[in-house]
Amino acid sequence: MSRFIAYLRAQSLRTLKLYPIVFAFTVLLTMGLSVILLQMFASNDAADSRQHIRIGIVGDITDTYLEAGLFALRNLDSSQYYLDFVTTTEEDAAAQLGRGELMAYLRIPDGFVEDMINGRDVDIAFVAGNSPSAIGPLLMREIAGTVSDIVVYAQKGVYGYDALANERLSSTQRYEAVNELSLVYATRIFGRDAVYRVDIIGISQGLPFKDYYLCAGFFLILLMCGTICAPLLIKTDLALPRLMHTTGFSSRWQIGGELLPFALMLCVNSVLLLTVAGTVFSAQTDTFGILPEYTSVTDYLLLAVRLLPVVLLIAAWQFLVYELTSHLISGVLLQVLLTLSLSYASGFMLPLAALPPTLQAVSAYLPTGIGFRYMSGLLTETATWEGAAVVGYALALVVLAMLVRKWKIGRTTDNG
Repeated sequence: MSRFIAYLRAQSLRTLKLYPIVFAFTVLLTMGLSVILLQMFASNDAADSRQHIRIGIVGDITDTYLEAGLFALRNLDSSQYYLDFVTTTEEDAAAQLGRGELMAYLRIPDGFVEDMINGRDVDIAFVAGNSPSAIGPLLMREIAGTVSDIVVYAQKGVYGYDALANERLSSTQRYEAVNELSLVYATRIFGRDAVYRVDIIGISQGLPFKDYYLCAGFFLILLMCGTICAPLLIKTDLALPRLMHTTGFSSRWQIGGELLPFALMLCVNSVLLLTVAGTVFSAQTDTFGILPEYTSVTDYLLLAVRLLPVVLLIAAWQFLVYELTSHLISGVLLQVLLTLSLSYASGFMLPLAALPPTLQAVSAYLPTGIGFRYMSGLLTETATWEGAAVVGYALALVVLAMLVRKWKIGRTTDNG
């Protein structure tokens, strides 16, 4: 044990000398990623603010009642926040539909209001794009059908009630009763947004856009920090490990003495990173809109502590990668190549839901994939078995690194 403590102390001093470089690299990388992410967030916010669906209205709308109805839709109904109704000719509507400027248009037949007043059913034509796979036209067709049903049944209800009131009430009472019922229908129709609830499930893993890429940025920084640790971890000469092995200092003790300081360095770096980020985000919650439920630096500090198993997993993975190489340049290139590959396959560059199904399935078994799932589970409070999987995965990688070290020592001994 004394030899292990001495070896651990020596490796810790080597790691401590390298840490200022790692810290400076982390700061520069964080600043660069922050600029990129802020631009992405600004673009996404701007896109969200422009996501109004434009619907064309084609036909004679000079009737007073029809104009009043369009005025109510544009100014009183809750649809004004996501639907824009524009009056146009059918030729212009068809052209705008082809260019994607309109989601669809409604063709109102002549005499529409008169037919409605006389209690006759009138069909309004709904014209959308011809792509059967587009979700927008399908959704709008469903909305049009729903609104049509509301209008038809409201019309039948009012006219049926009017016929009943005509038999039993005076003219004045009948007018007041029908008018009251019409106002009830109008109130229910214009207030229909109160009968449903909107749940935002996020772009992937249940995370909103900003939270998702915050997780992706954290993993990318963690992986990139490992790429500059090649001088610390790569063994270009196995003379010392072979000598220690012959004196009874086996590969598992060697790996433990080298991995612990490296993992501790990444843990400290991650805690500092999230603490500083938490200081900024908690002070500017309205500006950034990231993790609104995390309101203090303490929340981010606790998150960093809960993420330590993920940091240990990534540390074990990077240590194993370096253990598989014996040259500095090839080790760095391999680490960079694997970092870029894992970042793509795990959804750090594109949302995981946008990747091919086969790649999504493979991602679940990657160290970054299971780590990302665990982190997203912490943020959405849905993490269950992922924590145990992360710890088990990390231990398996450490054991594999020990076996690789033992095999390399044995091979060089046999060749020597």
